[in-house]
Amino acid sequence: MKLYTIYLQAASLLWVFAPVFGQSDEPARTEKDRGFFQSDRIIKGGNVGLWLGTTTFIQASPFVGYRFTDKFTAGVGGECTYIRQRTTGTPDEWAIYGGNLFARYQVLNTLFLQGEYNAISFPDQSGRSWYESPLVGGGYMPGKGMYIMGMWALNRNYPIPSPMLRMGFVF
Repeated sequence: MKLYTIYLQAASLLWVFAPVFGQSDEPARTEKDRGFFQSDRIIKGGNVGLWLGTTTFIQASPFVGYRFTDKFTAGVGGECTYIRQRTTGTPDEWAIYGGNLFARYQVLNTLFLQGEYNAISFPDQSGRSWYESPLVGGGYMPGKGMYIMGMWALNRNYPIPSPMLRMGFVF
């Protein structure tokens, strides 16, 4: 009972001293008054991947973009992937890194199309090589926050097989 009383008193104090933000003397700003660039239209997010076992796969692919309209978003992203495969003998290790430019168009409330230009540094027989490819695909975003999509590389020499399945987050 004593704990309940303390919680009730703390909640009362917080409620009494909480600031009220609902009213302002300033006139409401229209979309035109705010200018072209609006910080609330910036989106941030990325893909993350983790697989542990005989093959270790760790990936982080952050991105930042701008919602030009309610349906069209464009931006830039990066990629950093570590892969280690343990078989008999010495384990094989790879590091993949690079970046991309992307454009996303919201077709329906939950479905989108995406195109990107991707460039990655990938280890090969000569050491490391840069591979570039346009990627096209689409995805499903049930609400603000999480998405899943599939992407296909248009360059046949791209070292990552298609389709590439991604799951990520948008903030």
